[in-house]
Amino acid sequence: MKTGGWWDQYPKRVSLAQVSRQVERGIPHWAAQRFFDALGDGGLDEHEALTVLRDRDCSYLGTAHEIVGVAGIPRDRWFRDAWRRSHNGGPIYIDMPAARRIQFARLRHHASSAGADLQLGRWKERIKRAETPETLRTLWPSDRRLPSHAPPVA
Repeated sequence: MKTGGWWDQYPKRVSLAQVSRQVERGIPHWAAQRFFDALGDGGLDEHEALTVLRDRDCSYLGTAHEIVGVAGIPRDRWFRDAWRRSHNGGPIYIDMPAARRIQFARLRHHASSAGADLQLGRWKERIKRAETPETLRTLWPSDRRLPSHAPPVA
């Protein structure tokens, strides 16, 4: 998006078809066209390029989008689906009720896939009492290896 020329080797109809495919996937026409124009023409600085990407990939989700630096994103992605932010911005935090649901779902998934009898009721009580994401993440059977990445949530 800085230098452009992406579509130079293709006939114009190819970029038009790409825009049409984006619109079929639910991306607003103006955002898809702006993205493909940026790839073709270039001339954007980093902030402008990120704005184009934000508009194309997030505009259908609403309007309160903000570019956040890497330092503002939690390093631990175990509870990524529980990340929240105030409507007024501010730091990303982990919503504990959502994190508890995620941890229990992961334990349940692990028990069913491993064929293990984990006495899930006991684990559910321990999960309810956890007060921090760090404590919650440690709640895993000691005889089982804690996955290094986030297992799927059913």
